Amino acid sequence: MYGDDVRLVWKNRPLPFHARALPSAEIAMAVHATKGAAAFWQLHDLLFKNQTRLDRAALEAYGRQSGLTADDLAHALDEKVYDRLIRADVDQARSIGARGWPVFYINGRPLSGMQPFEAFEKIVDEELANADRALDHGTRPADLYDVLTLDAKASAEQRSVAAK
Repeated sequence: MYGDDVRLVWKNRPLPFHARALPSAEIAMAVHATKGAAAFWQLHDLLFKNQTRLDRAALEAYGRQSGLTADDLAHALDEKVYDRLIRADVDQARSIGARGWPVFYINGRPLSGMQPFEAFEKIVDEELANADRALDHGTRPADLYDVLTLDAKASAEQRSVAAK
């Protein structure tokens, strides 16, 4: 529907009370790194569909189904290869005050919880109009995201300072 006008960025935020969240994130990151975005999203859907079956054997089966080798799986799970990246995502979420789950940001505008498509569509359409106005007023395309998220970044910094 939006083509190249919208970019989706995934960030990990394994919940601390979910014992299998970190290993699931490790497998997902390994799939993304070795098999790409399409395989990641297929695994993402598989993990959500099977939330009650995320023990090691199940994760290994999902990983193999996604194209990982036994060595890839052992490396990701045992060596925690992606732990630093996952923890950086968690720290970033904390720094911008992301408390709910799931939480989405559209040019820095938060949308929390499960939402119907229309809620996303409304904000995306508003942000695309903001982008068009910024471009019409001389913003370079390379600077567009930074310009559109200035207010959100300032709000996140204020929340971070207030939390300390």
